[in-house]
Amino acid sequence: MEYRFIFLFIFVFGNLNATDIPGGGKEYQKGVILYEGKKMIRGDYFFASDDKLFIRDEQFGRFISKSKSEGIVSEDYVESIRSKERWQAVSESFYLFSSGNKYQSGALQISPDEEMWTRIAKISLVLITGYYYQSAVRANEQLSHSFYGLNSDQKRSLFERENTKFQLSLVATVLTFLGSGFFAYYRYDRDLHFNQLNIREREFVPVESIPVSWNLPQKGAKIELGYSKNF
Repeated sequence: MEYRFIFLFIFVFGNLNATDIPGGGKEYQKGVILYEGKKMIRGDYFFASDDKLFIRDEQFGRFISKSKSEGIVSEDYVESIRSKERWQAVSESFYLFSSGNKYQSGALQISPDEEMWTRIAKISLVLITGYYYQSAVRANEQLSHSFYGLNSDQKRSLFERENTKFQLSLVATVLTFLGSGFFAYYRYDRDLHFNQLNIREREFVPVESIPVSWNLPQKGAKIELGYSKNF
């Protein structure tokens, strides 16, 4: 009888996996935990308490102290950082009129319309600068065909006015593109607090490789253990 109990005990607990661990009614979210030591853990997670979270994959589950977690990002974000380098994010801000917000973790969720408005602003500046350039060219042609003393002062004033508009719009356009490019460079591979995430230097590790994190309960605390298994 004793041997049967030992065998049943080993069989039941040896076949438990992450899907048997309840979330206490909490909904799991998919994501990538940035673990200390330049590691990443892919799986489903939920916040078990103020200082601990639980993550699981298809085979194992672990409680992880938040102090050992350096952030949580999506798998799409990891792929975007690993597939594009920093200089590519900067170049996209110029030829695609991009804001670079997809390269900053959480920026798309916080400001979903940032990319659209940045693109509208950049394209508008380019069009305005082109319009004022053409106006300055036409005014210069009129000035060159005018006779000295016959409306030449009026033509010159028109040219100077249109040329000033062109120069101001050109300066605004250049500063906007340079500022956007610098911001795209700086926000690359950072979180919303601009902390460096070092995604490209990290490697994925399985959940089972993470040390088990246990905290002893306070004196007088009630401990409940339970499991469920379908045979």
